[in-house]
Amino acid sequence: MNITGLHVARNLGRSNILVIGIDFDSKQVGFKSRYCNKKIVVADKDQLLKFLYFNNRHSDHKQVLFPTSDEFVLFISEHSNVLKKNYLFSNPCDNIIETINNKARIYKLFSAYHIAHPKIFSDKTSLNDNLDLIKFPCIFKPVGFRSLQKLGKKAIKIDTREMYKQVALKLLRLNIDCITQELLNLKAQYSAYAYIDRNSNIKATYFTEKLHQNPDFGIGTLVQTCNDISVKNYGNIILDFLKKIKYQGLCEIEYAYDLNDNEFKVIEINTRPWVQNSLPTKAGINFAQIAYSDLLGHPIDVYKDNKMCIKWVDIISDFKNFCVKKDVLFNRKTIFQWIKSVRGNRIEAYYSTDDPMPFVFHVNQLVRYFFKKKNYNE
Repeated sequence: MNITGLHVARNLGRSNILVIGIDFDSKQVGFKSRYCNKKIVVADKDQLLKFLYFNNRHSDHKQVLFPTSDEFVLFISEHSNVLKKNYLFSNPCDNIIETINNKARIYKLFSAYHIAHPKIFSDKTSLNDNLDLIKFPCIFKPVGFRSLQKLGKKAIKIDTREMYKQVALKLLRLNIDCITQELLNLKAQYSAYAYIDRNSNIKATYFTEKLHQNPDFGIGTLVQTCNDISVKNYGNIILDFLKKIKYQGLCEIEYAYDLNDNEFKVIEINTRPWVQNSLPTKAGINFAQIAYSDLLGHPIDVYKDNKMCIKWVDIISDFKNFCVKKDVLFNRKTIFQWIKSVRGNRIEAYYSTDDPMPFVFHVNQLVRYFFKKKNYNE
């Protein structure tokens, strides 16, 4: 029930769908939403599996599962044979979920389908790589969720050979597997949101551009609708790829325009709802409700993204990023330029007039963290 879960709960709850939130952490912001009708906190994955098994075992109606993090995506995939008896969820065949969530494996699959992606110098952490073949600066990127969990960040920028050896040695000691990837010279970053039904038909799409992000390889803090035809065309190429490999369910495709090679390159695919999943809802495309209806076997229409320009902003994180770096993704901004950039037809990450408590809780957590950190430093 992280911020992604918060927006899924709002999107379902506003459609009068009962929402039960489940997480390991009772302090997740999604639990504070009025649209989270019931809160379930479990200690670990074993307890989660036990709860899911007994919770709906004798019901005549299957409940729908929405994993809102990579950890829960992999959990459902791993236990799909047990869970599918009592629950409905997107369940692609042939280990597609595991492949897409493994950077080394999915990049090999991209290559097999002739899809441009960042160049990979090594598909695992090693001290035996030929450094003459690596172009610096480059980045270390965790292979999968478990490596990401250990590392605590999405990527590490490596500037020199010496730094490469030092970081690689630390990663090996911590048993963290990473790929070595080229550092793109970004012009812009984009996302294609989509829902692909049980028959591998694309039922809804929406395209956005990431304007600000925090940290450098992190989640977008200011995202807006993108109506550029070339951006949409490339996103549709990746969606066709997902159809060919029989993917089903919600997905977010992250890609960028690389000035080094003057072409679009796919960065990663998220096999779950994304953080900004309320942005297309404001434009009339409620992806959570579409997925819910399809999994229940209800007929759904084909939704096409409209040209309404909408912004999604995590206002506190975005302002913090501005104050600390004065460099929000690509362009240095004055305070007036920053204010102008976040204005317009927008949706807030935490605040909503009909559901204010998550925002109150989030601010309270930030204040507590600030004073705790201040006291620690003193």
